[in-house]
Amino acid sequence: MNLKKEGLIDAYCTKGKKGEQYWHPGDKTWYWDRGVVVKRKATISGAPDAVVIVSGLARYHTDGTHYNFYKFLTTDNQYEGIPAPSKSELLEYVQNEIQKVFMGRAHNITEVSSIEMDPESSWIWHNANSFTVKFNINYKEIVSYTDVAARSGTFDIRFYRDSISNPVHNLMSTESNRMDIERIKYNAEEIRQMRTIASN
Repeated sequence: MNLKKEGLIDAYCTKGKKGEQYWHPGDKTWYWDRGVVVKRKATISGAPDAVVIVSGLARYHTDGTHYNFYKFLTTDNQYEGIPAPSKSELLEYVQNEIQKVFMGRAHNITEVSSIEMDPESSWIWHNANSFTVKFNINYKEIVSYTDVAARSGTFDIRFYRDSISNPVHNLMSTESNRMDIERIKYNAEEIRQMRTIASN
Protein backbone atom coordinates (compact mmCIF):
# COMPACT_ATOMS: atom_id res chain seq x y z
CA MET A 1 0.00 0.00 0.00
CA ASN A 2 1.30 3.40 -0.96
CA LEU A 3 -0.01 5.74 1.71
CA LYS A 4 0.69 8.81 -0.41
CA LYS A 5 -1.51 7.82 -3.36
CA GLU A 6 -4.75 6.47 -1.92
CA GLY A 7 -6.63 9.48 -0.57
CA LEU A 8 -4.81 9.48 2.75
CA ILE A 9 -6.67 11.28 5.54
CA ASP A 10 -4.71 10.13 8.59
CA ALA A 11 -2.18 7.50 9.68
CA TYR A 12 -1.01 6.71 13.19
CA CYS A 13 0.58 3.97 15.26
CA THR A 14 -1.65 1.90 17.50
CA LYS A 15 -1.39 2.45 21.22
CA GLY A 16 0.08 -0.15 23.54
CA LYS A 17 2.88 -2.24 22.07
CA LYS A 18 5.77 -0.26 20.61
CA GLY A 19 6.51 -3.02 18.14
CA GLU A 20 7.87 -6.53 18.04
CA GLN A 21 11.15 -7.80 16.66
CA TYR A 22 11.50 -11.43 15.63
CA TRP A 23 13.59 -13.79 13.56
CA HIS A 24 11.95 -15.37 10.51
CA PRO A 25 13.74 -18.68 9.83
CA GLY A 26 12.26 -19.08 6.33
CA ASP A 27 13.48 -15.66 5.16
CA LYS A 28 16.58 -15.86 7.37
CA THR A 29 16.13 -12.27 8.44
CA TRP A 30 15.01 -10.12 11.36
CA TYR A 31 11.72 -8.25 11.09
CA TRP A 32 10.19 -5.54 13.24
CA ASP A 33 6.41 -5.11 13.16
CA ARG A 34 4.53 -2.02 14.34
CA GLY A 35 0.76 -1.71 14.55
CA VAL A 36 -0.60 1.05 12.30
CA VAL A 37 -4.04 2.47 11.50
CA VAL A 38 -4.57 4.22 8.15
CA LYS A 39 -7.67 6.27 7.40
CA ARG A 40 -8.31 7.10 3.75
CA LYS A 41 -11.08 7.85 1.30
CA ALA A 42 -12.92 4.82 0.00
CA THR A 43 -14.00 4.61 -3.61
CA ILE A 44 -17.53 3.25 -3.31
CA SER A 45 -20.23 3.97 -5.88
CA GLY A 46 -23.16 5.74 -4.23
CA ALA A 47 -21.15 6.63 -1.11
CA PRO A 48 -19.03 9.70 -1.93
CA ASP A 49 -18.24 10.39 1.75
CA ALA A 50 -17.18 6.84 2.59
CA VAL A 51 -13.93 6.36 4.50
CA VAL A 52 -12.04 3.10 5.02
CA ILE A 53 -10.10 2.51 8.24
CA VAL A 54 -7.33 0.01 7.62
CA SER A 55 -5.66 -1.69 10.58
CA GLY A 56 -2.44 -3.53 9.97
CA LEU A 57 1.25 -3.97 10.53
CA ALA A 58 4.09 -1.94 9.11
CA ARG A 59 6.88 -4.48 8.64
CA TYR A 60 10.55 -3.51 8.55
CA HIS A 61 13.78 -5.33 7.87
CA THR A 62 16.13 -4.67 10.79
CA ASP A 63 19.63 -5.50 11.93
CA GLY A 64 18.91 -4.13 15.41
CA THR A 65 20.12 -0.64 14.51
CA HIS A 66 18.69 0.22 11.10
CA TYR A 67 15.07 -0.24 10.05
CA ASN A 68 14.06 -0.39 6.38
CA PHE A 69 10.38 -0.48 5.48
CA TYR A 70 9.44 -3.78 3.83
CA LYS A 71 5.65 -3.90 3.43
CA PHE A 72 2.27 -3.17 4.99
CA LEU A 73 0.16 -6.14 6.11
CA THR A 74 -3.59 -5.48 6.38
CA THR A 75 -5.34 -7.20 9.28
CA ASP A 76 -8.77 -5.53 9.18
CA ASN A 77 -10.84 -3.05 7.18
CA GLN A 78 -13.77 -1.06 8.57
CA TYR A 79 -15.79 1.67 6.92
CA GLU A 80 -17.54 4.90 7.81
CA GLY A 81 -19.92 7.13 5.85
CA ILE A 82 -21.79 4.38 4.00
CA PRO A 83 -25.57 4.86 3.59
CA ALA A 84 -27.25 2.58 6.11
CA PRO A 85 -30.69 1.00 6.40
CA SER A 86 -32.96 2.56 9.01
CA LYS A 87 -33.03 1.10 12.50
CA SER A 88 -36.71 0.28 12.11
CA GLU A 89 -35.98 -1.62 8.89
CA LEU A 90 -33.31 -3.73 10.59
CA LEU A 91 -35.46 -4.38 13.64
CA GLU A 92 -38.34 -5.56 11.46
CA TYR A 93 -35.98 -7.80 9.51
CA VAL A 94 -34.60 -9.38 12.71
CA GLN A 95 -38.13 -9.97 14.03
CA ASN A 96 -39.11 -11.67 10.78
CA GLU A 97 -35.95 -13.80 10.75
CA ILE A 98 -35.85 -14.64 14.45
CA GLN A 99 -35.42 -18.38 13.76
CA LYS A 100 -32.23 -17.62 11.84
CA VAL A 101 -31.00 -15.39 14.68
CA PHE A 102 -31.11 -18.40 17.02
CA MET A 103 -29.88 -20.76 14.29
CA GLY A 104 -29.93 -24.39 15.56
CA ARG A 105 -31.52 -23.39 18.88
CA ALA A 106 -34.89 -22.26 17.48
CA HIS A 107 -36.57 -25.54 18.51
CA ASN A 108 -35.73 -24.73 22.17
CA ILE A 109 -36.76 -21.04 22.22
CA THR A 110 -40.28 -20.77 23.64
CA GLU A 111 -40.59 -16.98 23.77
CA VAL A 112 -38.85 -13.82 22.56
CA SER A 113 -40.09 -10.99 24.74
CA SER A 114 -37.97 -8.07 23.51
CA ILE A 115 -35.51 -7.18 20.75
CA GLU A 116 -33.54 -3.93 20.61
CA MET A 117 -30.32 -2.59 19.19
CA ASP A 118 -27.58 -2.24 21.76
CA PRO A 119 -27.49 1.52 22.45
CA GLU A 120 -23.83 1.44 23.53
CA SER A 121 -22.43 -0.20 20.40
CA SER A 122 -21.49 1.22 17.01
CA TRP A 123 -22.24 -0.42 13.69
CA ILE A 124 -19.24 -2.20 12.21
CA TRP A 125 -19.00 -1.95 8.41
CA HIS A 126 -17.04 -4.78 6.80
CA ASN A 127 -17.70 -3.44 3.30
CA ALA A 128 -20.41 -1.44 1.55
CA ASN A 129 -22.87 -4.34 1.63
CA SER A 130 -22.09 -6.09 4.91
CA PHE A 131 -22.16 -4.78 8.47
CA THR A 132 -22.58 -6.00 12.04
CA VAL A 133 -24.93 -4.59 14.66
CA LYS A 134 -25.32 -5.73 18.27
CA PHE A 135 -28.84 -6.58 19.44
CA ASN A 136 -30.05 -7.22 22.98
CA ILE A 137 -32.69 -9.96 23.07
CA ASN A 138 -34.67 -11.28 26.03
CA TYR A 139 -35.98 -14.80 25.53
CA LYS A 140 -36.90 -18.10 27.17
CA GLU A 141 -35.14 -21.34 26.31
CA ILE A 142 -35.76 -24.98 27.22
CA VAL A 143 -32.55 -26.12 28.88
CA SER A 144 -33.57 -29.51 30.30
CA TYR A 145 -36.53 -31.89 30.49
CA THR A 146 -37.97 -29.81 33.33
CA ASP A 147 -36.34 -26.37 33.11
CA VAL A 148 -36.88 -23.23 31.05
CA ALA A 149 -34.34 -20.42 31.45
CA ALA A 150 -35.33 -16.78 31.07
CA ARG A 151 -32.28 -15.18 29.47
CA SER A 152 -30.89 -11.89 28.28
CA GLY A 153 -28.44 -12.18 25.38
CA THR A 154 -26.31 -9.91 23.25
CA PHE A 155 -26.18 -11.00 19.63
CA ASP A 156 -23.66 -9.86 17.02
CA ILE A 157 -25.79 -9.93 13.88
CA ARG A 158 -24.04 -9.53 10.55
CA PHE A 159 -26.31 -8.33 7.73
CA TYR A 160 -25.84 -8.72 3.99
CA ARG A 161 -27.30 -6.83 1.04
CA ASP A 162 -26.62 -6.86 -2.72
CA SER A 163 -25.98 -3.12 -3.07
CA ILE A 164 -26.26 0.18 -1.19
CA SER A 165 -29.71 0.75 -2.71
CA ASN A 166 -31.04 -2.72 -1.86
CA PRO A 167 -32.50 -3.90 1.46
CA VAL A 168 -30.76 -6.52 3.58
CA HIS A 169 -31.52 -10.06 2.47
CA ASN A 170 -29.56 -12.31 4.82
CA LEU A 171 -27.96 -12.45 8.26
CA MET A 172 -25.61 -14.48 10.42
CA SER A 173 -25.86 -14.35 14.19
CA THR A 174 -23.54 -15.10 17.12
CA GLU A 175 -24.54 -14.74 20.77
CA SER A 176 -21.54 -12.98 22.29
CA ASN A 177 -22.89 -12.58 25.82
CA ARG A 178 -25.65 -14.29 27.78
CA MET A 179 -27.07 -13.97 31.29
CA ASP A 180 -29.65 -16.20 32.97
CA ILE A 181 -32.33 -14.17 34.70
CA GLU A 182 -34.23 -17.08 36.26
CA ARG A 183 -35.00 -20.79 35.93
CA ILE A 184 -38.63 -21.87 35.70
CA LYS A 185 -39.63 -25.43 36.66
CA TYR A 186 -42.13 -27.52 34.69
CA ASN A 187 -42.88 -31.19 34.47
CA ALA A 188 -41.62 -33.18 31.51
CA GLU A 189 -45.04 -33.34 29.83
CA GLU A 190 -45.45 -29.54 30.02
CA ILE A 191 -42.04 -29.14 28.38
CA ARG A 192 -43.00 -31.54 25.58
CA GLN A 193 -46.19 -29.58 24.90
CA MET A 194 -44.49 -26.18 24.66
CA ARG A 195 -44.52 -24.39 21.33
CA THR A 196 -41.25 -22.87 20.16
CA ILE A 197 -40.34 -20.29 17.55
CA ALA A 198 -39.46 -23.20 15.25
CA SER A 199 -43.14 -24.22 15.43
CA ASN A 200 -44.40 -20.87 14.13
